[in-house]
Amino acid sequence: MGAARGLALSHGHYDHTGGVSALLESTGFAGAVHAHPACASARWAEEPDGKPRRRIGPPKPLPEFAPAGQATVLTPGLTMLADIPRAPGRFQSVRGFSLDREGREPDPVPDDAFLVLETAKGPVVILGCCHSGLYNSLSCASARLGLTSFHAVLGGLHLYDADANAVKETAAAIAAFGIRQLVAGHCTGPDRVRALHALLPSCDVRAMAAGQAWIY
Repeated sequence: MGAARGLALSHGHYDHTGGVSALLESTGFAGAVHAHPACASARWAEEPDGKPRRRIGPPKPLPEFAPAGQATVLTPGLTMLADIPRAPGRFQSVRGFSLDREGREPDPVPDDAFLVLETAKGPVVILGCCHSGLYNSLSCASARLGLTSFHAVLGGLHLYDADANAVKETAAAIAAFGIRQLVAGHCTGPDRVRALHALLPSCDVRAMAAGQAWIY
């Protein structure tokens, strides 16, 4: 297997950036790192029961990275999309995030980004946490890349604490763009995956697990 030639960061939360330093220090990785300019921002999240907000930004300073534009071609057939427009009224998962420890400045997670991979069966969307919301993300890919449908969506949908309307909107987006397979990742929530499975009888809905092989 060849060495990795590049890295794309979906956003700057610690669970999506925490392995960068280990990658650089232990593997000799020397490829380009692509990220939205806001990826390196310090940020916090509210805690239950009035506990102090916890820091959720990158645990270590990020290396110098190539700022991702609205549509950055990483390699032929693989495009990174950032600066995702958020339509009024559509779901986005940004509740409880702030750019300051006191919670006075809300964090809309502007660095949220995702990939579109061209495959023999059609475009596949690869998400990090989809803080922009799936309908916003798919609409963005459709507008910028001229796509009307997608074969599959892989990754987190950040629905674990979302209400039923957000789940229904996500299902509507999947139906509207003709998605035939959904492999939902860590932040989707197991009960939300089951709800999507019930709402989408014609879509192959699965839960993603670490190390799982994807056969489509």
